[in-house]
Amino acid sequence: MPTSYYKDGVVVFDAMSPNTLVEVGNYDTSPFPPSGGFNGAWGVYPYLPSGKLLVSDMEAGLFVLQPTYIHACYVQGTVSNAETGQPVANATVTLNGTGIDLSGFDGSYSLGIAYSGTYTLNVNLTGYEPYTTTVTVDNGIILPFDIALVPTIPFTFSITVNDVDGNPIAGIPVHIENIDIEINETTNAEGMVVITNFAAASYEIIAGAWGYITQGTSEYINADNANIVLSLPTGYYDDFAFDFGWTVNGSAEVGDWERGEPNGTTFQDQPLAPEADIADDNGKQCYVTDNGLGAYNEHDVDNGNTILSSPLFNLTGYDDPHLTYYYWFEHRRTRQPTQRPIDSTPK
Repeated sequence: MPTSYYKDGVVVFDAMSPNTLVEVGNYDTSPFPPSGGFNGAWGVYPYLPSGKLLVSDMEAGLFVLQPTYIHACYVQGTVSNAETGQPVANATVTLNGTGIDLSGFDGSYSLGIAYSGTYTLNVNLTGYEPYTTTVTVDNGIILPFDIALVPTIPFTFSITVNDVDGNPIAGIPVHIENIDIEINETTNAEGMVVITNFAAASYEIIAGAWGYITQGTSEYINADNANIVLSLPTGYYDDFAFDFGWTVNGSAEVGDWERGEPNGTTFQDQPLAPEADIADDNGKQCYVTDNGLGAYNEHDVDNGNTILSSPLFNLTGYDDPHLTYYYWFEHRRTRQPTQRPIDSTPK
C-alpha cells in the first residue's frame, strides 16, 4: 500500500493485518528534511500493470519508481493472567524495543516488523513480573504467540528522605511514577512516605524542596528492595519536577511563563523550540513562555513582558554564591539552544 507522505516522499505499508500497518519500503523524493508541513510528495499512483509507482512531488517533480514489494512479519496473540487465565489489558508489548502495542480489553496485541529474524519480545505491566522471550518471525507469516503474565504479590513500600547528616526531613514532596501510575506524597514527621499494597515495577522516584538539592532514582522496586533512602544536600536547585512556588507576573498580553512538559514549535515548517525537557535532570517539567504547539510566532511573548520570579534565596553562610542555569532562547532566527535548571550550592 504506497502512500504519499509529504516531506518523507513515498512510503510503502503492508496492510496484510489491517490493524497493524508496517512500513516495508520508502523513497524520499523531497529536497526538504522530514518535518511538519505540506511540501514534498502529494500523490502516488500504484495501479500500472508494470507495478511501477508514479509519484508527484510539489518541488521535485515526477518520479517513476519500481518497488520490490515484501510482506511484513507479524506476531499476534493475547496477554492473560497466569493464575486466573483472565485477559490482561494495557500491558506494554514491544518487539526489539521498537514496535509498541498495548494489549486491548480482551488482552489482544499485534506487532509487526519489516524484516524476518529473531527478536526480543518484552511485556511489562505494573503488578506483574516482567516477561522477556525471543521470537522468530518470517515475512508474510503471522506468528501466533500468547503470553501469560505472573502477578506479583503487593507489598509495603517506604521512602525515607534525610539530609546529608542522616536527619529525617519532614514535609518533603515525593513523586513516584512509571508508565502506568503516578503517585504524589509528602514525608511525615519521620521523613517517610509509606505506601501499602505497592506493586512491583520499574519506577522513577524524586524528592526535593526549596533549600535542598532534588534527588531522584530510577529502578525496579519489589519486595526485596522495598525501602529506599534519598539523602538531600542543602543548597538551591530546581529542575521544576516540583512546584516550589515560582511566581509569574508582567505586562504581556500573551506568552506568560508556565510550568509543564514543553511542546515543540516550528519555524517555516522546521523544528524550532525543543519538545522535551533537558535530558539529564529529574522529571519532564520546565518553565516555557506560552507552552503551545505549532508555529513559534503563535506562541511567543507579545505586547509586553513576562517575569518569572523565584522563591527567596537565604544565602546566610554562603561565601561565594553564584547562579547557573540552562535556557533555550529564540530571537529573530538566532538560536542559542541550551536548557535550564537552577543550581546554587554553598562554597
